Amino acid sequence: MLKRPSKVLKEIPYKLLKTITGDFSNLLGSGTLRTVFKGVDDNGQVTAVKIFNDYLGGQIVMQPQNEIRITMGFEVEHENIIQPVGYCIEYEEVAVQYNEKMYISCPIHAALCLEYMENGSLREHISDASEGLDWIIRYKIIKRICDGLRYLHERLHSPVLHLNLKPSNILLDENMIPKISDFSLSTRLGEEDTRRIEPNVGTLTYMPPEFINKLVISMEFDIFSLGVIIIETVAGFSIYKLLHDMPYEEIIELVRNQLSRNIINR
Repeated sequence: MLKRPSKVLKEIPYKLLKTITGDFSNLLGSGTLRTVFKGVDDNGQVTAVKIFNDYLGGQIVMQPQNEIRITMGFEVEHENIIQPVGYCIEYEEVAVQYNEKMYISCPIHAALCLEYMENGSLREHISDASEGLDWIIRYKIIKRICDGLRYLHERLHSPVLHLNLKPSNILLDENMIPKISDFSLSTRLGEEDTRRIEPNVGTLTYMPPEFINKLVISMEFDIFSLGVIIIETVAGFSIYKLLHDMPYEEIIELVRNQLSRNIINR
């Protein structure tokens, strides 16, 4: 049985992950770095099993290790932060033939098991302001994303910068409560509040100008991403695409009008 520990993550054998996912047949979603499957154990507990793709060879192991390191550092569980169930990092020896000679290959099986979120990601629900979620639900989602981010920035002994906030990384449970997920790019702040890093995978739309131009990160990185998410949640993706190079006064007025129409239509 897979159990969700409060402090210590359980190491789960790769063989068990294959079993509970039906030999990795229950696909929930996929991306460049990972593929997510639905897992159900013998006791009926449902989890999301995130398998990290091995196309980067040995370096791919850093992705789940970073998520484990970040999530293990949370002093308490927060209702707006995705909770891990367990992890898997296994090396498998496989005999392969090359130029009529046999060699031993050691592929890495790396995975994270997370609590299952019935309503998928926020990205699936905010394609346009005129359809999908009503305003009350949108407001509650925005507020609770802010609560989760405040926890990461202000309530931990060492603040965590998420660095990859976007609607597809905001997951919704059966009650439409949002939870921030995917800490593979996250980092903890040290003595310096701002530092320079090498560019990594991410989504340009949610990156602030100071990072795009100078590779500078700070807490404001996540705040910028949050602002984009709020606009998209209130006004829809189509509206946000119109905002580039628009004066901020016009942006405020446009979003306010869109919000007013949304409330009236409800």
